[in-house]
Amino acid sequence: ASVTTPTLVDGYEYMIRGNSVSPSATATLRYELYRETDDVYNPAVVFSGSVTAAQFVDFELNFPSARLSTTLHISDDWGGILTGTNAANAITRSSVQNNFAVAQKIENIRLSFSTGNIDNGVIRLLRRRVTQ
Repeated sequence: ASVTTPTLVDGYEYMIRGNSVSPSATATLRYELYRETDDVYNPAVVFSGSVTAAQFVDFELNFPSARLSTTLHISDDWGGILTGTNAANAITRSSVQNNFAVAQKIENIRLSFSTGNIDNGVIRLLRRRVTQ
């Protein structure tokens, strides 16, 4: 199963924060951007290493320009795969360029593991008002 944000609203930048998110089977965590103009999800972006059912992921995904009509949407992410003792074994940080042929806004964002389901944890959508 996946988690999909509500429809994103103009005038905000967005962050998705996950705490203690775990899979039902060994998998990688990924997100997909729903392109408003093309009316389709972008190919999945993997932003974690392999996570077992005994581990969990803490992460932040930042989408500062999700509601701007542009051909380039940059997202920043950081995360760590943690064990039950909170010992991080794979902290990552990266920026991803999502390029589109046609300028468009992001309508929503879908999170999922590559196999299995999101089995546990909390995923929050945060937004901050910006002037565009």
